[in-house]
Amino acid sequence: MKNNKEPNEEKTMFISLRAIDEYLETNIVKPIETATARGFVSWGKNNDFPDYLLDLRENVSTLRALEDGLRDYIAGDGVEVWYPQFQDQVNQSGQTLEDIMGYIAEDIAVYGGFALNILRNRVGGVAEIYYLPFFNIRVSEDLQTVYYAQDWGKSFGRVKYMEYPAFNPSDSTQYSSIFYYKNSHGLSVYPQPVYSSALLSCETEKLINHFHLNSINNNFNGSYIINFNSGKPNQTQKEEIEDHFYDKYTGPENASRPVLCFNDSKDNETTITKIDSEDYGERYKTLSERTKQELFTAFRAVPNLFGIMTETTGFSEQEFSESFKLFNRTMVRPIQKSISRCFDKILGKDWGRIKPFTINFGEEE
Repeated sequence: MKNNKEPNEEKTMFISLRAIDEYLETNIVKPIETATARGFVSWGKNNDFPDYLLDLRENVSTLRALEDGLRDYIAGDGVEVWYPQFQDQVNQSGQTLEDIMGYIAEDIAVYGGFALNILRNRVGGVAEIYYLPFFNIRVSEDLQTVYYAQDWGKSFGRVKYMEYPAFNPSDSTQYSSIFYYKNSHGLSVYPQPVYSSALLSCETEKLINHFHLNSINNNFNGSYIINFNSGKPNQTQKEEIEDHFYDKYTGPENASRPVLCFNDSKDNETTITKIDSEDYGERYKTLSERTKQELFTAFRAVPNLFGIMTETTGFSEQEFSESFKLFNRTMVRPIQKSISRCFDKILGKDWGRIKPFTINFGEEE
């Protein structure tokens, strides 16, 4: 019987290629809230949404600048304290109310909420106030119990946490309680960061930075095909040649270094073929500018208010002042008022005030 197959047809390999990584599903953490058997509501699928926000803070420079700037604007020019007991310090650690306000402002900028440990004296008055990192806080569904742990990254059965009642201004018998604040309302028990609508933009900027870093470290890979025409070495020899080549000719410290080839003849010369590729650097530059703009939109701000200069010129002092007034009115003041109302509940309405942040273009003292 005649064999109609080509000579190498039986050895054909069927290769399945997959170039798209489902990045959105595998790397981006969503603020999923799930009640647990131990009473607290997990924040994120693996109770790791705060970790994700911290990762973005560490890896997205634009976001870091915006968070730090918003923190400074919220904290204002300090705190004017009228509450006699707390004019010097608010706890035995020596912290002032202005110190506490700075911590609160940063947690609001990063997470959208804050937490304070309130200690009462024997007659029911507020004796001390301690700041608690919001990163370490979880709550029950009814918000009546607050949980504090140093590390929520372990499995639920191994997490060591402490339970506190939520602060109740009417209950003077609460010796130690936690005042819990979140900026969002509705069914969720956890807050939403100011930039929640721009999380994809944060991821985009982070990945662009990773792309440029990898382009520097692997600047020769994927850009050229180098053919060695003097025979086919075995696998060990191939790996040795590859390792020596990468060590000598790739990486930032070897930029523009010439490649020397020693050949038996013209027929066996080494050939180097450049792979034409799109200018991703230029494309990503445009994309980077777009993601930055989306972040500033989420914060309702313009770059100049955060010390980030733009390519445009002509941004006068008057325009700067007008931009600040708008940002202060729409973003900063509402947050400051919310914080003030929280301290009204803790200390009473005559506790003090946050001094407004002002811009003075004159010479500083």
